[in-house]
Amino acid sequence: MLFRPPAEATWVRGVAQPGRALRSGRRGRWFKSSHPDHSKSNANPNLSGAFSIIILLLIGAYLFGSTPVGVIVGKLRGFDPRTVGSHNVGMTNVARAGGKSAAATTFFGDLLKGLLPVAFAHWMIGPIQSSLALVGFATFLGSIASVFLAFRGGRGVATSLGVWLILAPAPILIASAIFAAILAISRVMSLASLGAAMALPAATAITGSPSPYVLLAIAMSALIVLRHWENIGRLLRGEEPRLGEPQSA
Repeated sequence: MLFRPPAEATWVRGVAQPGRALRSGRRGRWFKSSHPDHSKSNANPNLSGAFSIIILLLIGAYLFGSTPVGVIVGKLRGFDPRTVGSHNVGMTNVARAGGKSAAATTFFGDLLKGLLPVAFAHWMIGPIQSSLALVGFATFLGSIASVFLAFRGGRGVATSLGVWLILAPAPILIASAIFAAILAISRVMSLASLGAAMALPAATAITGSPSPYVLLAIAMSALIVLRHWENIGRLLRGEEPRLGEPQSA
């Protein structure tokens, strides 16, 4: 079953466990107790309620991830990143049009798009690895295929960083170190992003991350590489600009 938690995990906040009383309060009343002493008739309402909450979390995560931070920052500063440079709405292209301050604002906004939905889901349902991975993927998908931008978007790198800071910090720290090393040597943002993305699945595996997180890393890595397809072409032709250089027409 897709959303079945491990035996030791709690379904949601307020769900009773053996030896623990059911927590009272608004969140605690959302689900019946999962204690084995409860009757079998409670199983289906429990499952239905949990499934509904997870579906709502996925929809909310996708919509939150779809927020076009780069476009909003550009509008506030008098430019549209979709009309300049690579026409991308991410930090790098925003920097070309609006400078370092606009780029930094876009980066932190995109990072929060990944961090906040996963943190909220963890607070709501607890450490259910498969469900948290799906929430992380939903907000990442929103960042690269935004419903507000006709299912276009950025490269998803900053948003994925936010997702992994909540799910499993160790793998993303390894990937970030690889990103920093490649960027310092090459000064090519896209090359550094590709290197970090391709390192992430291996980093999740060697740090002992659970299988849902490894699968999430593989899916994210594949989509980030796919979103960099034009950059890969320019890299192979030696035409990809370095930091501080203008984007060729």
